[in-house]
Amino acid sequence: MPTAGLAMARRFRHHQRGFAFYSAITAVATPVLFIATFLSGDLLGLMERILIGVDLLWLAVLARQASRLRPVSDPEAGARR
Repeated sequence: MPTAGLAMARRFRHHQRGFAFYSAITAVATPVLFIATFLSGDLLGLMERILIGVDLLWLAVLARQASRLRPVSDPEAGARR
């Protein structure tokens, strides 16, 4: 998940800065929350749910962003048919 978050932050850094920032924050928060989950003691279940929620929310936002992208037209695709 952190690698995907950093990749998407880099991909969207020029034209969707808000999503790029959110992706970078998620990429940093995921390993931090993962480590905090095991160090939390009695709050293990709560920390686990927070980690899963952060990652699933990012995936949902990523899906929303991907659905808004326009397909790239390939001028050579028509020539190959």
